[in-house]
Amino acid sequence: MTKEAERVAGVSEVASGTWAGALLAALLLVGALLPRSALAGATLKIGDTGSLTAGIGLRASFAAQEDNAGVNGDKWSKGFNLDNARIYLSGQLNQYLKAELNTECAFCGNGDLQEFVVLDAIAKIELSPYFNIWGGRLLVPSDRAEMDGPFYANVYEGFKTPFYPSDFSVKFGSGGAGVYGRDHGVNVWGNAGPDSRFKYVFGIFNGLRGISNPDTNLLYAFRLAYQFLGVEDNPAYYTSSTYYGGGGDILTLGYALQYQSDGAGTAVRRRWTAHAARGKRRRSGTDRGGHPAPRIDAELPGNFERHRRTTT
Repeated sequence: MTKEAERVAGVSEVASGTWAGALLAALLLVGALLPRSALAGATLKIGDTGSLTAGIGLRASFAAQEDNAGVNGDKWSKGFNLDNARIYLSGQLNQYLKAELNTECAFCGNGDLQEFVVLDAIAKIELSPYFNIWGGRLLVPSDRAEMDGPFYANVYEGFKTPFYPSDFSVKFGSGGAGVYGRDHGVNVWGNAGPDSRFKYVFGIFNGLRGISNPDTNLLYAFRLAYQFLGVEDNPAYYTSSTYYGGGGDILTLGYALQYQSDGAGTAVRRRWTAHAARGKRRRSGTDRGGHPAPRIDAELPGNFERHRRTTT
C-alpha cells in the first residue's frame, strides 16, 4: 500500500470499531485544514494471513492574495480549496500476495473538471525485503521530490514544475505518458546491505505512446540510494523529504534515471525516394535510340523526405 495508507493502517487498527476510532477520524479531518494532511483508516483481518485495509487522505488549504480581487483588482482574494481527497484500499491473501487500489480527486474544487480517478492499481508479489515485484499502474522510479508525493514533501505545493514524462502528461495511452507520476508497467525493488541501507528499484513502463514514438518503445527507469547515517523509515521504494525532527541524522545519496528511445519530440514520416535510368541522359529527355528514358522509383527508410527528381 502507499505510505499514507500503510501508516494509517498501523494507527487505525488499534482504534477501529471503538468510539476512539470515530474521535480520531474527526480530529484528523479537522487537521486537514492545516498544511499537513489528514489520514484515517481501518484494517479488517481475514483468516490467519488475509486482511483488507481502507483509508482516506485529505489535504485542504486556505489562500489569501493581495490585489487579486475586486472590480479594480485592488482587493484581497480569499478562498478555501480541497487539494487532495484520496481513498485507499489494499489487501493481502498472505504475506506474499497483495494488491492495492487508490483513488484521487482530480481537479478538486473545479466543478467542471472534478472527478475521481484511479491513482494506483497494483498487484504485488513480495518475496522478501531483498526482492519484490509490483505491477499495474504505479509510481515510476524517479528522484526524491517525485517519490515523496504531496503528503510527505517538505513544502505544501512542491509540484508546480513537471520534470518527468509521467508528471508532464495528463493521460495514459495514445498521446500520453502517464498521470501524477504514475504509468502502466512493472517495478522490481528491494533493500540490501547492513541494516538495509542500500535501496533499489528498477522499472519498465509504457512511457510516451504515439507522437514521436510510433514504434512503441518502452521506458526504462531506476533509482538507487544508499543511506550513510540513519536508515529512513519508508515503505517499499517510496521516500520522504521531512520527518519533522523524528528521523535522526540522515545522509542519503541517491541517483535516478529514466530513458525511452523516441520518448520526446514530434513524429516524422521517414521516406527516401531513389531513381535510376538506363541509357545516357540527353537534353531531349530520350536515350540514344530516341526513346523516353525510363524511371524506377523506390521508397527506402531514412530521416528526411527528399523531393523527387526525374532523370528524363
